Amino acid sequence: MKKIIRKNQIIITALAIMIAVAGYLNFSSRDVTLDEDTVAEGATGNGDDAESGLITKGFSDAVVNISENDVDVVIKKAELTDTEKAQIEDIVARKTGYSIDKIIITTVEK
Repeated sequence: MKKIIRKNQIIITALAIMIAVAGYLNFSSRDVTLDEDTVAEGATGNGDDAESGLITKGFSDAVVNISENDVDVVIKKAELTDTEKAQIEDIVARKTGYSIDKIIITTVEK
């Protein structure tokens, strides 16, 4: 009985170590470098993060382009309400670190 408990403890410990190592490797292998076009003072995110945030809020065909001075957001919709504009600005500002006055929203008809 003691031998079985000891064996289970070793297996559980080994699995926990493997999970910890896999998490570390996944985190450390992320590409954290940004090219010169996306580097801006105060910018903390990237366009992919902002696009993902917009998609979760129902803007499925959103494209976000971050430049040195501003963020361009293209939404595939004929018109946006003030509420939708505010939602987009909030999401993009949080995800990129840019202020709302640096966010340019453009709509494109379907």
